[in-house]
Amino acid sequence: MRRSLRTSATGTVGLVIVLAVLFCAITADWISPYDPLEQNIERKLQPPAWLKGGSWDHPLGTDQLGRDILSRIIHGSRVSMLISVAGTAVAIAVGVLLGSVSGYYGGKADAVIMRFVDVILSFPFILLAIFVVAVIGPGILNIILIAGFTSGVNMARIIRGEILGVKEMEYIEAIRSVGARDGTIILKHILPNIFNVLIVMATLEMAQLILVESSLSFLGLGVPAEVPTWGKMLSEFRTLILSDPWIAVFPGLAITLTVLGINLFGDWLRDYLDPKLNQTIK
Repeated sequence: MRRSLRTSATGTVGLVIVLAVLFCAITADWISPYDPLEQNIERKLQPPAWLKGGSWDHPLGTDQLGRDILSRIIHGSRVSMLISVAGTAVAIAVGVLLGSVSGYYGGKADAVIMRFVDVILSFPFILLAIFVVAVIGPGILNIILIAGFTSGVNMARIIRGEILGVKEMEYIEAIRSVGARDGTIILKHILPNIFNVLIVMATLEMAQLILVESSLSFLGLGVPAEVPTWGKMLSEFRTLILSDPWIAVFPGLAITLTVLGINLFGDWLRDYLDPKLNQTIK
């Protein structure tokens, strides 16, 4: 696996970006130069250090309240990665539950679950998330549950298709014939055979959830106002884009690079785990 990753430039770049963002999220309290909520009107709207009027005391400048942009971006990574990782965990749990019941048992259970999935998927993902958050209120936990559930419903269809193929294999029939319980068959003999698919879906879903969190925060439906997030920074800076265009570049760049890194690593992981796509990288 290491040799394969070393030969893939895009996979390596993606992994480096993901690890860097995770490092920032975990160590934000120690590596950020300032408190992300600390305000100082006297130093408001300072440009980045390399522009005229900038200072290396604030390498990326300050916002309209004098808060250090670099510190807020570092702390914003914590919220984005928390929602991304936790939401993906919820999505996998929901997708495995619905997909396993639908694919393994079939019949009425399959019909009911798939019609439910069709209804959910008939709405654009982000619009559904916005609607639910607007109804039940913002908050990190609410966003994790909402984004995780809606993503999990989408995963359920893919997992169902994988299970339909695996459950017809001869070894599954042999296990069933000796009296193994359905739960045991699903957990010990079917799900391990689609583990690669679950890993790839989880990796790519993380990028989607970062965009969802950023979109909700931009619209004011995300986390509480005092918590710095990349999407909220873009929302706060939108009125300053014409006068101070650099101010919106850095949170937007953080979102772009993080999503790009996860997608690059996810693409490499998909190729590595699927022997039919690329035998040579193994």
